Amino acid sequence: ATADIFNSIFPQYLRALIEGVNVSVFLNGSTGSGKTYTMQGQGADTGFVTLIADNLFNVLEEKRYENPSF
Repeated sequence: ATADIFNSIFPQYLRALIEGVNVSVFLNGSTGSGKTYTMQGQGADTGFVTLIADNLFNVLEEKRYENPSF
């Protein structure tokens, strides 16, 4: 599922993003191959956009506890 792919690839990029590295997500495929579904998700199957946002805020919260001036 999308979450499995996210969990295997994205954590390192989220940490890099927090450190100031530019990060982008690029999906390529033919019409109808599931790019929008992968990014947005549907119902209980969360897409990359939501997973990235949720995890980004979690990482920022961890950083704030490690360094209150962050």
